[in-house]
Amino acid sequence: MKKENKSEAELLQEKLVYTKKSFFKVSDEKTKKKAMDYAKGYIKFLDASKTEREAVKSSVSLAEKKGYMPFRFGDKLVPGGNRQRRGKGSGSAGCRLRDR
Repeated sequence: MKKENKSEAELLQEKLVYTKKSFFKVSDEKTKKKAMDYAKGYIKFLDASKTEREAVKSSVSLAEKKGYMPFRFGDKLVPGGNRQRRGKGSGSAGCRLRDR
């Protein structure tokens, strides 16, 4: 619709209302490629993790590859270390201990 044919309310609506834009229409090729490369890794994770317990196994495996060590109660925690804990097969958590 041309600007001359729009009512004052329609012009105001264009100014004030958010219109969703497609990522693929507004992004350049480099950004799209980076997003798709990231998505490939995520898709691989989802394919290996059909259930919650499989997702925990995959998460723990990925954490170990990134240098996270298993946490056991009573372990001495060292600043700058990475720890991860698996909770009875249906949950996991990882943390990076900060220097203070």
